[in-house]
Amino acid sequence: MLRQPFSTVWYKWVWIVHAPLDSVASSTMTLLFKVEDVFDISGRGCVLVPVIPNDLDLKIRPKDQIQLRTPDGLVFDSHIASIEFLHGKKPDGSRGCRFAIMLPRDLVKQDVPIGTEVWLL
Repeated sequence: MLRQPFSTVWYKWVWIVHAPLDSVASSTMTLLFKVEDVFDISGRGCVLVPVIPNDLDLKIRPKDQIQLRTPDGLVFDSHIASIEFLHGKKPDGSRGCRFAIMLPRDLVKQDVPIGTEVWLL
């Protein structure tokens, strides 16, 4: 099988690596989640709202290195700027907790489309 060579582009303070996803070593990475929603907070940055499986046990913290893989094949590295927790009630009345991950200020909503995979490096 022929593999396409890597190419890189400097974009908004991050390197974007254009490479076939099978050539990116994922054996040492952990899939954290897929992005369910994305929005910008003025002065704070881009916020990712994850789709989280019920059995997922996350151990992440600010400054952890992550890799974002967009649905259109772009792959780029970044880090978690902060983690925000939201406590509330689920539709069935039980208490629940959701969280959102904030990215560095140089990334905007258009950089991270819905469906992007977030991998822990």
